[in-house]
Amino acid sequence: MNSLKTVKTFLFILTFALLLSSCSANIVVVEQEKNEAIEVFLKDVPSTPLEPISEYNRLQLNSDYVLVYDLDEEKTLFVKGDVDKQIYPASLTKLYTTYVALKYMQPDEEILVGQEELTLVRPRSSMAYIGAGARLRVERIIEAMMLPSGNDAAYILAVATGRKIAGENISAKEAVKLFMEKVNESAKEDKLLGTHFQSPDGYHEQGHYTTMADLLEISKLALSNETITKYTGLYQDVVQIPYGIALRWTNTNRLLYPSSKYYIPQTIGLKTGYTEAAGYCLASAADFNGQRVLVLTLHCEKDTLRFQDAYNIIKLYESEAA
Repeated sequence: MNSLKTVKTFLFILTFALLLSSCSANIVVVEQEKNEAIEVFLKDVPSTPLEPISEYNRLQLNSDYVLVYDLDEEKTLFVKGDVDKQIYPASLTKLYTTYVALKYMQPDEEILVGQEELTLVRPRSSMAYIGAGARLRVERIIEAMMLPSGNDAAYILAVATGRKIAGENISAKEAVKLFMEKVNESAKEDKLLGTHFQSPDGYHEQGHYTTMADLLEISKLALSNETITKYTGLYQDVVQIPYGIALRWTNTNRLLYPSSKYYIPQTIGLKTGYTEAAGYCLASAADFNGQRVLVLTLHCEKDTLRFQDAYNIIKLYESEAA
């Protein structure tokens, strides 16, 4: 009887052992298949490490289009918006029309302002209030374009340049047309392939457009010209017009205002702009002991927001450059 009981116990233990062995084998197979599946999945995952989030992304930026560029490292630090999308430059146009005019005109060359060119200035334009009969040097006209953003000054320079190119005293309209043809030819030479300008002042009209990528290059060209940068970083000036009038021109860039909460002493420019289609625009630049940054804050709903964005970006750049 004991012998039979022993045999039964042995058979029970043997059966249990076989079942346990089978389950363990299945577990090993399942685990192996799982590991193989994970290995296959990992092979399909790109090995490129994730880039760290830029500190500029942490800023609450209001502008629809933003570009931050380190001028000395020639490196884009941050972009918001499509750099190749067609946008409107408003008075940022003046940076390039001035740059092109200086290919033909000398800074100390004198211009006699006529009434004809002043009639080309359109309603609700920003003005430097230069009257007919004034005789001013080219660089003074450029100052009038850079500080109060005078559309009258833009037409005065365009007409004088167009007539010089023509070699004769053609009408003001013909002179502007010829000058703008040269501006667009120059844009192609400078590889500004997304840019076409219709007017010297940036007043909105069909066929007058650019891109954020091209505005970066335009700003760099402006910064390379000493005559332009002589005035882009100037806050205010009192100008004596030869016929006896004193004009006070104040820069429209609030980064230059000592009394402004957006004031940055290291600001070296560049230019503001506004039309209803373009929104409030700003190309700004600052120099921190040789480390220079260029910032585009474009298509803002409110005037102050472009300065707020630029201020926050430049201050962040300053902290990282220190």
